[in-house]
Amino acid sequence: MASISPSTMAMPSTGGSPANGAATSAPPAPVASAAPSTCASCSDAEVAPSRPAGAASKIAADVVRARAGLASKRTVVDTCTTRDGHNAQAKFERHGSARQRVGVQIVPPIMADLVPLSMLSAVTVLDSNLDGWTLLDVPADEPRAFQLDVTFEQPFAAAPLVNVAISGLDVGNQDAARLRLRAVDIHPGGFSIRAETWLNTRVWSVDVSWLAIGAAST
Repeated sequence: MASISPSTMAMPSTGGSPANGAATSAPPAPVASAAPSTCASCSDAEVAPSRPAGAASKIAADVVRARAGLASKRTVVDTCTTRDGHNAQAKFERHGSARQRVGVQIVPPIMADLVPLSMLSAVTVLDSNLDGWTLLDVPADEPRAFQLDVTFEQPFAAAPLVNVAISGLDVGNQDAARLRLRAVDIHPGGFSIRAETWLNTRVWSVDVSWLAIGAAST
């Protein structure tokens, strides 16, 4: 049995340097542990993307082609002025960079003839005290109408637009309320209010609000 000499055995030192100048052995290198999974119940196959390779680039290419198809053909409407000074709307179909005109519509200068504007409004009362009132005559086989002329304080340059509305009504309760109101015979100096009823309706009075808008006379 071989003997071991005490002078050749390396003993750990309790101080800062080895005993008798002998070198100590290097500590073992740490062993790398396996990376933890995403979760205990998920495998690597579940965490990895499920679509095949190249699917993302194919989807992006399909989106680009779809957008290009939508933008390749569209209708554009441009406003322009013709050689004789009329406003016009030209419709074009754009195919990519090409542009083809498919129609032109002349826009008449309506507002140009109405500037400066003039507006007149008032409330006119129609009732049974006026001569020729027929809206109380029942029974009657035909519709009954009453018409009253209205004269503007300031005449217009041309026949204005006139709107009439009922703002008050006195009608008998023996039958249903039936009334039709219109502005007729419109001219630059005035118009006529026409009130009409039918069957057994009896109308005692009607308040008419009216508004006239047109080109002012110079």
